[in-house]
Amino acid sequence: MLTVNALRWIFGYVDFEVTGKFPERFINLATKNGINMWNLGGTKNTFSASAKSGLYLILEQLAQKNGNEIHILKYHGLPYLCRKYQNRAGLLVGLILFIAICIMMSGFVWNIKIDAPAEFNEYEIREELRKMGLTEGKWSKSIDTESMERELAVKNKKISWIAVNILGSDVEVVISGKAESGAKQEQSYDASNIKSMADGTVTRMEIRKGRAAIKIGDGVRKNQLLVSGIIEYTNGTSSFVDAEANIYANTSKSVEMKLPKKAENIKIGNPIQTKAQFSAFGVIVPVMMGYRPNSPYMKQTTNYQAILFDKTLPIYFSEEIFYQYEKQLVKYKTSQAENILRHRTALYEVFMLYSVNSGTIKNKTLSYSENKDFFILRCNYIIEENIGIKSAVYIE
Repeated sequence: MLTVNALRWIFGYVDFEVTGKFPERFINLATKNGINMWNLGGTKNTFSASAKSGLYLILEQLAQKNGNEIHILKYHGLPYLCRKYQNRAGLLVGLILFIAICIMMSGFVWNIKIDAPAEFNEYEIREELRKMGLTEGKWSKSIDTESMERELAVKNKKISWIAVNILGSDVEVVISGKAESGAKQEQSYDASNIKSMADGTVTRMEIRKGRAAIKIGDGVRKNQLLVSGIIEYTNGTSSFVDAEANIYANTSKSVEMKLPKKAENIKIGNPIQTKAQFSAFGVIVPVMMGYRPNSPYMKQTTNYQAILFDKTLPIYFSEEIFYQYEKQLVKYKTSQAENILRHRTALYEVFMLYSVNSGTIKNKTLSYSENKDFFILRCNYIIEENIGIKSAVYIE
């Protein structure tokens, strides 16, 4: 229906009204002559409808033949809109230029989207693509996607698969990483056991499928069988299941934190220089003509990108601020060192518990010491964690 309405608007149509006796005879005559009408309505001696503007002359003839009067109520569509503004040449020129600019601009890259796993640095990938010539404002037909894919895969050894897709004015870079050796991967098993991934003492068990091979209080070693996927029955038969269980055990971990007694810290001073530039469709225009300081400096870069109607535009404003800095030699006191090492230990515990499977710290022992060059904090932990990991059942 939307397409029909659009065609009617493009070719133009009129609303008309027919008055006089026997309007139903007029409708029959119009239908007999193959004239399509819509928006039909009216009263006893009045009939109104809409029809293509090119058929109105025939409708007039039919109305005269039937003894009716017909007149136009309203014009609709592109032909009448153009006729209305035919004396405003500037508006027509502006419309043509606008359409031409839209068609031209759709051939440039407006936005580059990177779809990659978390282990990839998006900034580094964008910089590599920039060196290969893929930037906002690039003419999309000049982009050689195949050579970019090959070159980026050669430069970054972690990439196992890459695709550079041009989607109108957007470029989508999809990257898949190589699986690291020893990394945990989800697998599907028809039959499996549950084995231990660490040494420990079993504290509790949640077995959903399978047969327990250990009990609470048992000490287990790494790779020891915890839950068997082979179920044996009293009649001598057996069956195989995909074992499912959470086996919790107390495991031990140790870590040693070191802090140098003398360290070189960096003190950041006040801003000494600012540079700014405006970039639109790959054309860069300097806004603030700064320079790189001769003295040691640190640079902070901020990019602002234009967004219109949730659409990212290839228009940027970049600002670079240069800060002076100096290196200072710091000597830590024992109390300061212990405080710093405690903070580092707290961070380590957060990441350690994140890496283990549903782990909680049951016991923690800290011991401080120092030698000629370092303050040392040794941490010993007892952690309750789920040590079960699936292992396929092999049948010979």
